[in-house]
Amino acid sequence: MSLISAYDNPWQYEANPIDPSLDPHGRIESHTFPSSADIGANLPWNANVHNVGTDGQIALGILNALGNPGNIVITWDSQETIINPDYYFRIYTSNPVANCFHLITSGMIRFDTVGTYTIKLWGMWYNETENKWYYNSTEEITLLISVEYVWPVKKVIHLFNNEKLNPGLLLEASKTKTISNVDVSVLIGGKIDYSLTHISAILPGYDAKIFWNDVEKVNVRPIEGQVTGSFELSSSEIGSVNSVKIYMKQGPAGYNVCSFDIYANFGFSEEPKTDPGVTPDWWVWLQENGKWVALGGAGLAILYMMRKPSIPIVIVGGKQ
Repeated sequence: MSLISAYDNPWQYEANPIDPSLDPHGRIESHTFPSSADIGANLPWNANVHNVGTDGQIALGILNALGNPGNIVITWDSQETIINPDYYFRIYTSNPVANCFHLITSGMIRFDTVGTYTIKLWGMWYNETENKWYYNSTEEITLLISVEYVWPVKKVIHLFNNEKLNPGLLLEASKTKTISNVDVSVLIGGKIDYSLTHISAILPGYDAKIFWNDVEKVNVRPIEGQVTGSFELSSSEIGSVNSVKIYMKQGPAGYNVCSFDIYANFGFSEEPKTDPGVTPDWWVWLQENGKWVALGGAGLAILYMMRKPSIPIVIVGGKQ
């Protein structure tokens, strides 16, 4: 069994109530899709369509909804297909599949026109008697496509390189990194690009978050596959020193593992006096605990003075 793609008018295909005991039923079990993008950027998506009905052909449909500002470009199986508004891209099984079969597929999507898009993902099934495709499961996604940032000077930091969080038996896990030496005198703004990938789990289910300077910016549930996105930072949100925290919260003994890939982009009006960079963990620890280190050193010095050996007094025959 293989997967095949097609490009069709959605008005030829429609929602239809089915009897799962008599018909196949393509239900979208899970998906990941970008929530925002720069114009011209290729971003990953994936979906899992589950046949919860009888034997038959099922499909994933990706609809470029009527009224969207422009075409979308789907890359699948190394081929690009341009999808006009009010048309959709269908990926379907070449042959009937059994109950509980999962159609799991992925690709890339690109937007070449600025604006707000509505994309619909359809779980579909094929009515052999009518020679017609129907959809019976829908997920709607709204995306804002913006102009790519053009800053006179741009500095990029790879903050987290597929950093894995694994709470194991615990409920939470987190890690924080500090960005320092940001020249705010010529700063225009910034942007964080992130990609969160679900690795494994015993009991799937968790919240994954990203904090910028202790303010929650991202809260997603990447139960399967990958979640990508970005968020903007105004100059007022960026200081000379900044913190970025990745965080996971799960149920007891979930053993969920998620990797974080995060880039920080800073735009400047001219070349900054210093390049922003990640402060080493040991230096951050020393700054946070410096007073205790100093107190500890002072305490050791006092103990040393208290225990400093003195000249012994020897008594001979009762006289000093």
